[in-house]
Amino acid sequence: QLGLGWPVRNVPVPKPVPGLALVCGPLACGMHHSLVAGVEGCGRDEASLHSFGWTEHGRLGECPEARVEGRVQALPSRVSLPSQEGTIRLLAAGAQHTVVVTCSGALWSFGSNEFGQLGCASAPSWTRTPQRMELPSHALGHVTRVSCGTTSTIAVTSVGDVLSWGGFALSGKQLRQDHVESAVLAGGFPVLLVCSGQLTADAARSAAEQRRRQHEEQRRAAAEEAKAKADAAREREGQAVLEAEAEVQRMQMEMIAAAQANILRVAEADALVERVRRLRAEDEQRTLELAEQREQERRRELEAQERARQERLLLERMLEEAAAAATRERAARAEAEAEEHRAKEEARRFRAQEEEAEAALARAAEAAMEAERRAP
Repeated sequence: QLGLGWPVRNVPVPKPVPGLALVCGPLACGMHHSLVAGVEGCGRDEASLHSFGWTEHGRLGECPEARVEGRVQALPSRVSLPSQEGTIRLLAAGAQHTVVVTCSGALWSFGSNEFGQLGCASAPSWTRTPQRMELPSHALGHVTRVSCGTTSTIAVTSVGDVLSWGGFALSGKQLRQDHVESAVLAGGFPVLLVCSGQLTADAARSAAEQRRRQHEEQRRAAAEEAKAKADAAREREGQAVLEAEAEVQRMQMEMIAAAQANILRVAEADALVERVRRLRAEDEQRTLELAEQREQERRRELEAQERARQERLLLERMLEEAAAAATRERAARAEAEAEEHRAKEEARRFRAQEEEAEAALARAAEAAMEAERRAP
């Protein structure tokens, strides 16, 4: 919807839109698309409109020369509008539709018409082809404001009537009888600028501008009067300056005499200042030496802390290694005990097998002896 081409990306700083160097008409931005009127048509009679952004549901109109990748038209392309309509006077973009008002007074719409927001009963659920909106006879050629919302369109006429189409109100029906000067759709809700009594918004702005100009005139007159007073004050100040200069000359003579008398005191003061300076220099030197000693002590303390930290880390590593070794030793001991237990079990089973074999041999021997006794 920025019209900057591919690759599509977020742009945090303003950049010029390619091919839109001459913009002399209205602009409109929808949810995922943008439109610019008056490009390459300044001073001409035909309507000129460019669109770019998400192409779904025909919201960009018919753009025969458009380059589309997927559903993205990332560069401006001229929209085909009916001829003999004149230049574009008003332009509005909603979530998925667009409305154009030309100088001929006609309203054209294209895009999604799922809720009837295109204002044309014969229009399909969506269309790229501009559809002429159906207006009441008293509103033809008198629309002064138009706004598109998510699923609605609202228009205001020069006599203050409000018309709407789509999900907000019954298509093309008048909303109220008050004189409305402007209207916009904000989040699906209409915001109306209603005339208060006989005072219109334009008249209120004109009155405010007149009051501002009167206030500026009053301020200018007050400034001129203040300037005249300041000039008179400066003239009086000039006379006072002359008198003050004569008084200054007299005082200068007295001060010269007093300065000569103070020369000796100044010399004594200079000597005292020099002594104080030397004392301060010595004090500063001692302060620097003390600061250096403190810095050395601080460095030694930091080194001692670092050594202690390293020793603590070494001790911790040694403790961790000892703990790991103890863990491994316990595991090995447990494994040895398990192996010994398995060996004992194996020996017990072997002894049981030997005892069973010996019992079998004894039974076999007894059977043999019994057989010998029974033999003739």
